[in-house]
Amino acid sequence: MKDISFNGWHHNKWQFESNKFEAYLGLGYNYKRVGFNMAYRIYNIQKIDPVIFSTMALGSSSDTDFFHQGTEEKNDKKMMISVSYRIGH
Repeated sequence: MKDISFNGWHHNKWQFESNKFEAYLGLGYNYKRVGFNMAYRIYNIQKIDPVIFSTMALGSSSDTDFFHQGTEEKNDKKMMISVSYRIGH
């Protein structure tokens, strides 16, 4: 187990935790072995990365109100398109 510390931020390398949740709404179509899918993100919530918003980057992270909330909700426009091919039977 390895501990990482940086400027008051502490992280355990082997700790499992959820950082982000995204919900998508989409359509798919299959033709024989080929599949086409398209999805649009309808919701996104994620933890604020303490390394990006550290005192080195901002001068003082207390300058930002959202930093103290710990999470942010945003829905930047994101669309995913995928093409798949089924191998086998």
